Amino acid sequence: MLLDPALVIYDKGGFVRAKLPLRHDAGSLQSLFKKELSAFPEANVKLDEKRENGAVITMLSVVINEAEVLKAELIKKPGPKIVIILDDWGYNTRDFAYLNSIKQTFNCAVLPDLKHSQKAAELARASKKGVILHLPMQPKAVMPMEKSTIMSGMNENAVASITGKNFKSIGYPRGANNHEGSMATADEKVMSYLMRYFAQNGLFFIDSRTASNSAAMREAKKAGAFSAQRDVFLDNEKNPEYIKGQIEQLAGLAKKKGYAVGIGHDFPATLEVLAELMPKLEARGYEFVYAAEVVN
Repeated sequence: MLLDPALVIYDKGGFVRAKLPLRHDAGSLQSLFKKELSAFPEANVKLDEKRENGAVITMLSVVINEAEVLKAELIKKPGPKIVIILDDWGYNTRDFAYLNSIKQTFNCAVLPDLKHSQKAAELARASKKGVILHLPMQPKAVMPMEKSTIMSGMNENAVASITGKNFKSIGYPRGANNHEGSMATADEKVMSYLMRYFAQNGLFFIDSRTASNSAAMREAKKAGAFSAQRDVFLDNEKNPEYIKGQIEQLAGLAKKKGYAVGIGHDFPATLEVLAELMPKLEARGYEFVYAAEVVN
């Protein structure tokens, strides 16, 4: 339901408080739990909603044989949502301090099998940042590639093996986006294999859209995998004024359609601009969220 444990705020003694992804409301939760509990005809799912400080809080109770086995409060705040994904964590430790100093939510896309990959993932989780796999994929350009790269023309077993190994290397996060991949994401067969793996394992995929002819989103929908795509690249230029302009463009899109996904890198310039602008955007009514909250 949540896809990512990062959405859980509190979990103790059979009571859960968590952020409710945008794809769910009371009706969809009722249908989901009825389906999941179909083997228990005696199960009773009770749902109620209330509003508190503008937020919609869905109160959920699951009762089996007169015993309440689950009680939850699922919270969806008002206002436009912004997903920030910063790529390329794992090469160095340079920017680890920002994980704690920036209090707002952003998502770290961690490359597999680098010297600092595991530490980056651990520190990001500890600081309540989102962690996704930055899955290496073949680009059109001839350039050095990571050792575990999804290549165009690969068979399904190879795609599944490499993907599983890469997820394992950083502690099995619940989602991924593509590192490079302008050639691989345009390969419909490879994307069909990859999205079948994601669907079968309950994972989500964010298409970074490094290719205009990417087949990732189309194949994700065919496979039934949770997915979303990048709206704005934040730091094609490392100039702080340029990055500020891109973030304002991202905010405008979020206000227009309810949420927007921005992708940048763990550059000091990007992180410094985020440290400056994120509190200001929050004060304007924007909420910074985990990637798992907007996939559909």
